[in-house]
Amino acid sequence: MPATELVLMDVSEEEKEENLKSYSEKLALAFGVFKTCPRIEIQITKNLCTCYDCHSWFKIVSKILTRVIIVRDRVRFHKFDDTSFVPPRSTVTLQFGSK
Repeated sequence: MPATELVLMDVSEEEKEENLKSYSEKLALAFGVFKTCPRIEIQITKNLCTCYDCHSWFKIVSKILTRVIIVRDRVRFHKFDDTSFVPPRSTVTLQFGSK
């Protein structure tokens, strides 16, 4: 369930949920998961701050897939690591956003 309470647009609840599905960092994570082997660390670079919904999504995906996910937004690094028992094999970096 998307976290729509922090979406400030004046649209219906369904539109808020639909908009949250297509955030670039979520699409980048999906691409990274599909294009890499298990246990490879995924790094995503974004030029805006990461929203609460995306932060929660990365945490859930990291836990379910036992993958290390590192997201760099314009302010800080977010490391989602629920893989204490699985050593990473290598790293792939994905960069999204306008320059």
